[in-house]
Amino acid sequence: MFARDGKPAATDRDRFGCSLAGLEEDDVLIGADIRFIRRRAARAPEGFVSTPASGRGTLIGLSMKPGHQRRIHHAHHASLHDFAENGLYIRRFADPYKAEMAGSFDFALMEISAAALATIADQAECRHVEGLSEQAGAADLVLGGLTRALFAHAQGPMPPSPLFIAQIGAAIGTHLVRRYGEGRTTEPQGGRRLTPRQLGLITQRMRAQPKGDPGIDELCALTGLSRSIFLRAFRETTGRTPHQWLVEQRLDKARDLLLNSDAPLAAIAEACGFADGAHFSRVFAASMGAPPGAWRRSRLD
Repeated sequence: MFARDGKPAATDRDRFGCSLAGLEEDDVLIGADIRFIRRRAARAPEGFVSTPASGRGTLIGLSMKPGHQRRIHHAHHASLHDFAENGLYIRRFADPYKAEMAGSFDFALMEISAAALATIADQAECRHVEGLSEQAGAADLVLGGLTRALFAHAQGPMPPSPLFIAQIGAAIGTHLVRRYGEGRTTEPQGGRRLTPRQLGLITQRMRAQPKGDPGIDELCALTGLSRSIFLRAFRETTGRTPHQWLVEQRLDKARDLLLNSDAPLAAIAEACGFADGAHFSRVFAASMGAPPGAWRRSRLD
């Protein structure tokens, strides 16, 4: 139930058993196998956070700022945990959970179903993963860096591309199963490259995308590879992620049109697959050090 002003009431709870009252940020990104949520409030919600046992899979929480404290209630005792920046918890929904929170509250949450975890482990060439080991407060700098990159992109002026979410999501999933997977046996990765035919099919498809990014699953289907293996092989072959490669191709085409045509900037942005003129100007300036109009004038004067 919500209060009359439309804001969550103190009794409203989310799917993780946490109060929704007082949230200053509540962002959701849906990846192929992981659901990402960013929650921030000036202080931790009052009362208990609790969930009954269920078959929903696993929840990973990452503290984006220091100063969070959590008392977790177990069957016969309670344990107190301090979360520094990049402090991590992993808990399975199969076990009932109850905790009291205090201090600051700025968390990135990652929800993974059992089926999705099996898919992630298979794509990461990490066999026999039975689940992720429980954690409460240990620091994980790698996960912190990947998660910040994901949400920094999400908070930009344009929505993050599905291809970018897929790339970061695959890296996060691989890291989780390789570091915390229980019962895992890891196969050697080795250096894998795309064949010339595979690379040709992929680059042809990406160049044909009128706007935005093609879906990662569509690109994988052209090669017959899983997401994580495809992304690793593409980078090994080209030195770029698919998103980086596609942006570079669009910038190359834009530079050619700027120098060899009198087309207006809006038309060039459209022809090169950018979302709009502002998106084109921002990406071009970040790469070339000047907006497209100023860059064109400096080359033609």
